[in-house]
Amino acid sequence: MNRTVGLVLVLTLLSSVSAETESPKLVVHHDLIKAAPLPKGYKSFKKPITLNGEVRGYVLAIARDQPGAAVAVQTQNGDLPTRRHRMMILKAAVNGMYQSMRGKGFTLLTKNIPDIEKYDYSKPIVVELQYQGPDGTAWDIVLRQLYVDKITYNINVMANNKADLKMLLEWANTVTPLEKKPEPKKETKPIKKEGPKKKPHYILPP
Repeated sequence: MNRTVGLVLVLTLLSSVSAETESPKLVVHHDLIKAAPLPKGYKSFKKPITLNGEVRGYVLAIARDQPGAAVAVQTQNGDLPTRRHRMMILKAAVNGMYQSMRGKGFTLLTKNIPDIEKYDYSKPIVVELQYQGPDGTAWDIVLRQLYVDKITYNINVMANNKADLKMLLEWANTVTPLEKKPEPKKETKPIKKEGPKKKPHYILPP
């Protein structure tokens, strides 16, 4: 084989491999997160989480018209200075999910939860749960939690089939917090130099 032809073939193969393994381009979703474009057929909407009239975070829901799979990205504002604080937030997320599913008639079948007492909360933590629905259908739920810039991100993926679960997990793994916008610089007005103070005049002596 001609060396030039061989080199062209090698370069072509390398370019095709790199194109397949190239990370997807991230886009901004609702000024809340960066992630890959939504899977085909899925739509998203955002709603605020309020407490006593104050916005504490948001929920970004990703779903399609046909039921069976969905993603919910929940953000929660608040400083979590210690491991203990982050562990409490994780417990609240897992227990909240359990109570919600139980209230809808779902039965917990299996759970895969890391040792939260020893976990390094500087890294994302993943919790895997499997439920059985009221109609007997099995549902997989994967919760991924991370904490960045005083914001907790709960990324919940749920599906009743392995194909949708795999596709949505791949999308969820691209979710990236938005970079914190720098605070605008305050304009400092030059201080005007005051002239000599005039002596006050009184009608009556003070």
